[in-house]
Amino acid sequence: MRTTWNGVPKEVKDAAAPWLQKYAHVFPAWVRLVEITFDDEMAEAFAEVQSEPSYHRVKLFFGGGGLNCDEEKRDWLVRHELSHTQYAPLERVFESMMLALPKRMRPVFEKLYEEALEESVSGLAYALVKEGAE
Repeated sequence: MRTTWNGVPKEVKDAAAPWLQKYAHVFPAWVRLVEITFDDEMAEAFAEVQSEPSYHRVKLFFGGGGLNCDEEKRDWLVRHELSHTQYAPLERVFESMMLALPKRMRPVFEKLYEEALEESVSGLAYALVKEGAE
């Protein structure tokens, strides 16, 4: 798996590189490229991920919000965002179903799906460090 860093400030790269190495095993087998960028417009957020299985790549966006939180929260956020990549196949199904549903049903389905997805992603992120297993 290859990693590229585009426009990422040194302090963010220095902080993020060890996390990516630590949690590299989270990426699905289809990932061949991890593109990491910094987005100034994500001032409130720390990170966001986009999975692109057909291109065998994951795009990880870091925002300035993470510069203002502690190490433990940053670690959690990276684990959480990387865990999203495991659910990329379900996201494709979700997008297909959204098109098939009547328009009035789409907001309900979207809300239910997003809540279930975040719950699942968070569960996986906690499991990676065996939190809550006691």
